[in-house]
Amino acid sequence: LRLARRFWPSLLLLLGLELLGAGLAVLAPIPLQTAIDVLLQKHTAPAWLSPFLGRALPALCVGSLLLTLLAQGQGLASNLLSTGLGQRFIRDLRARLFDAALRLSLSRHIEKGTTDALYRIQSDAQSIEWFLLDGALPILTAITTLTLMLAALFQLHLGLGLIAVALAPLLLLAARATRPRLKLAARDAKQKESEALSVVQTGLGALTSVKAYGLEPVLVDRFREASERAVKVRLRISLLDGLFGMGVQTLTALGTAAALYVGVAAAQSGTLTVGGGAAGPALF
Repeated sequence: LRLARRFWPSLLLLLGLELLGAGLAVLAPIPLQTAIDVLLQKHTAPAWLSPFLGRALPALCVGSLLLTLLAQGQGLASNLLSTGLGQRFIRDLRARLFDAALRLSLSRHIEKGTTDALYRIQSDAQSIEWFLLDGALPILTAITTLTLMLAALFQLHLGLGLIAVALAPLLLLAARATRPRLKLAARDAKQKESEALSVVQTGLGALTSVKAYGLEPVLVDRFREASERAVKVRLRISLLDGLFGMGVQTLTALGTAAALYVGVAAAQSGTLTVGGGAAGPALF
């Protein structure tokens, strides 16, 4: 966090762009909802559409296009800023790690091997960048998006909002059950990858002796074995992550189906407009 202080202006700008994206996501269904309610169902036009009553359909089409273009522009700007910020952050972090590694005692490097320090500088530093830009910042954006979406759903229909809220505990339980296993597997994978890299460094660092004694096949076999252990752990991570994703998608599909049922039923009974019923599942 101390290292990230000098990047606060860029971080705040990136947060602003992400919040803008959240707002645009909530606004996206409004042109369709309005077109169905006002033009097809002949409901009263909202105040913001009054200046365009004679040209409501073209205005709604242009509005939908502008929202899409704004969302695409926001995504591009956010991606460029995130990439530049992430690369500069990781550059400074790696420089500090390199400086710290050089200051460690020789006995420490002999005990641990320089490969471990190299792996920390090259690979683990990347994890810190991912945590900052793909972890902490998206959490703030997700909370804002969730709040706006829930507010929109409750405003449309109480049942739609309750369906969304009902899914939250199930998603949290799924994450809570999966996270510890993913955490342990990720640590194990990093250790195995560090061991494989150590074999490479050992071979290249003593290349004269390796060639003199014809140890190339032995070292290659060791590298394959160490790498295979790392591959197996990565496959386990992929399986856990995939199962978690399937669970989330299944819960989301159930929620979408429930929202579609409630929205259509409410539209049929007249407690919700047809456009609102169409926008509700879209927001969900």
